[in-house]
Amino acid sequence: MTNPVLDRLTDVQATVLDGIDQARTPATDLAKRAVGVADRIAPDLAPARAKVGSGMSEFIDRQYVFAIELLKRQRAMTKSVAKAVTKNKPAKASPAA
Repeated sequence: MTNPVLDRLTDVQATVLDGIDQARTPATDLAKRAVGVADRIAPDLAPARAKVGSGMSEFIDRQYVFAIELLKRQRAMTKSVAKAVTKNKPAKASPAA
């Protein structure tokens, strides 16, 4: 059985992910061109840029690990709350006064 809301959400999510994939190459090319210009304007800064750039990979990886763990915990908490809400019994109606 399909759920139109979930189906639409899945379509929107796929569109967002596709957009990110499509932006990767132009963004990378732009960064390469910017570095080329910077190296021509300030060639003395190239070694410092290279040093900072090599440390970025580890920074990105650590942030990714953190984000995944954050999402896992958020998912567990949200599912726990949703489960608690669905298992609550309705309150008994109070007698009419």
